[in-house]
Amino acid sequence: MYVRKEECPERIRKGNGKREVYMTKKLVYSGIGAALVCVLTLFPQIPLAFGYMNLGDALIIILSYLLGWWAVPAAAIGSTLADLFMYPAYAPVTLVIKGCMAAVMAALFSLTGENPEKKLKAVCFIAPVLSEAIMTTGYFLYEWALFGLAPATANLIYSLLQAAASLVLGFLLLAIFIKRDLRKKIFSGKKHE
Repeated sequence: MYVRKEECPERIRKGNGKREVYMTKKLVYSGIGAALVCVLTLFPQIPLAFGYMNLGDALIIILSYLLGWWAVPAAAIGSTLADLFMYPAYAPVTLVIKGCMAAVMAALFSLTGENPEKKLKAVCFIAPVLSEAIMTTGYFLYEWALFGLAPATANLIYSLLQAAASLVLGFLLLAIFIKRDLRKKIFSGKKHE
């Protein structure tokens, strides 16, 4: 996957081999993120009518902020692996929905650029809300096709609860990551105390 010039800090754009290190870090964090999404989707979980409530979406919000486009495979693969363990019928649609969620957030977070102070507040609210709307709508349509309108509508309430819980936790974590400027610290290559 190619990293756009705007996504690399200035010191990496100038060359001297650090761009490869930067991309390797993103790839490694994406793999770790996929594993963590899988684990947080499986444990802890609260059973719902057709699925379960979990913490995986909150992590997808954070990964989308930290990794940008590299969060797409982490979200899609991690969530799909969890569904393969618990609800295999949902795995194909989960791959698409979670990938779309991360892609939308990554695209919106990339609009903030290097100096995100003014834009970031609005984007940090809009991006996760839009991605959770994608999740809720996607699963509703899938369940409607599989089970019919009445069961899909009944499960919509639980999907909205899942989305709300993910948004609250995601917003709290996002605020901490932004306040401490962790995205820059993680990818700067310097050791921080």
